[in-house]
Amino acid sequence: MSAVRRLNRENKRRAQKYGRQVDWTKVRKAVKTLLIVCLGSFAIIFSVTFFAVNSHNSIRKTVSSNPATTTGKVISIASGKGVHSATYEFTDKERKYTGATFTSYKGVVGDSICIEFSVDKPNINLFCDDIVMENIFNDSFLFSLEMFVIIFGFTLLFLIWKILTNDKKIIVELTSRKNNYR
Repeated sequence: MSAVRRLNRENKRRAQKYGRQVDWTKVRKAVKTLLIVCLGSFAIIFSVTFFAVNSHNSIRKTVSSNPATTTGKVISIASGKGVHSATYEFTDKERKYTGATFTSYKGVVGDSICIEFSVDKPNINLFCDDIVMENIFNDSFLFSLEMFVIIFGFTLLFLIWKILTNDKKIIVELTSRKNNYR
């Protein structure tokens, strides 16, 4: 009798251990959390890019109201993540002014470059290739949307990969034990 009882207990434990089912309420909750995190990152990226586009366009408007053109010299190039921003220096009425490019600069230190500046405020200046106004929809919203899709997609692929490789933590988070007792 004890051998039968022991075998029954062992079968119940084995059935409990491997008897997990997908709990769709847990899956929905996990997807909602993932969406909230991705939408939060979208909001942060959009805010930062919106501020940058507005700041750049404000400088462009100020310069275009009373522009003057001169030649400046590149004094340094900062590079990172595919963007090579150049810092330049120019002189107006015996005073030195500095500025930086908005877009990536493909030159070297010491290059002479075209600079546009405001006659009223020479400290507000820009690289001649940066004159074109940026568009909030294209340069901020669409960029943020692309980043949202990339973040959401990679996170979803990562979770699917974790599930397919039987990561116990993910499986426990998304499944519940089957009720084996009748």
